[in-house]
Amino acid sequence: MDSDFFYKVKIKEHEFIKEWFLSEYDDYIKQLPMKPSKTDYQLNIKRKSPYSDEWNRLIRPYIKDFCKIFGVENYKLQSWFAQYDTNVDHHWHIHSGSHFGVVYYMELPYNENSTEFWKKNFPADEGEMVFFPSWWIHRSTPNLYDKRKTVIAGNLTFKNHAFLP
Repeated sequence: MDSDFFYKVKIKEHEFIKEWFLSEYDDYIKQLPMKPSKTDYQLNIKRKSPYSDEWNRLIRPYIKDFCKIFGVENYKLQSWFAQYDTNVDHHWHIHSGSHFGVVYYMELPYNENSTEFWKKNFPADEGEMVFFPSWWIHRSTPNLYDKRKTVIAGNLTFKNHAFLP
């Protein structure tokens, strides 16, 4: 863990997760509008996504390991999917109302397309999951390549815990 609470972990089941998600939810992904990125963020605020139970089961050990750093056993993870084709980006923003932002890089052909953090160099590779303070300003830079970027991102909130770093 970095001194300012940035954390990265390689997901051992990455190839399985990538194959499972992109094949099992292909029809679901196709029906999502592209504006400008293809995402189910707005849908998942109102209801649970069709992949959320299995996704949470697959990544639970990684989330729990991260939470243990802070002595946290109870947490809430709200996740969503996003896909970025050529020239698509997501503007600078923060994730208010949670403790940490989480990004799993399902498809990331070029690591310079990983999340850009304000005044912080913390690149990631495909198959890695990044945790960062939710208040840290970040963005998805324009995808300048002809290969898409696919992530599952989320907000991690510690429950019943006074966050004292």
